[in-house]
Amino acid sequence: MTARLSQLLADENIDQLASIPLEQIRGRRDDCQRYEAGLSLVRRLAQGRLDIIGHEAARRRDGTDVDVSTLMGDLPDILGESSRNRRAARPQAEAGPDEIDVELITELDGIVSPSILGSTTSEISDAELDSTSGALQDFEQRVSGHRRALHERIDTYQTEITRRYRTGEASVQSLLE
Repeated sequence: MTARLSQLLADENIDQLASIPLEQIRGRRDDCQRYEAGLSLVRRLAQGRLDIIGHEAARRRDGTDVDVSTLMGDLPDILGESSRNRRAARPQAEAGPDEIDVELITELDGIVSPSILGSTTSEISDAELDSTSGALQDFEQRVSGHRRALHERIDTYQTEITRRYRTGEASVQSLLE
């Protein structure tokens, strides 16, 4: 878990939530939403790399000859299929450069760098391909788990915000002022 994620999920962020000013709760929720958007991007990068590795493994099983230019030509189909099947269940915040965790990108690049993806036909053995696929799946599942934890935290903040409006502790009028 990265330092930023640990900070966002720290228990002190929810202890005594009722005593924290509403604007602070909104700010914490918004921070979690932005970081989650960055995690979502990292997860999509991992999924895209998994799709490319999976395509290469299938090509090898089928015994089809392919060169890098053919692989590049196939990328829209390879990646298009995965993006159609992986739609976000929630509205997504925009991930700016500050919300994309460099530690996670570095870890992902350590599993399989973008430069290796274009040369999978000749430079990676079948065993390495399988190992890389497993490592990418583990990484993607871990990032997904972090996203779920953030979704729970976002829900906790949103529940408190909603509670305050329902009980009259906060008013819509205060938003207009």
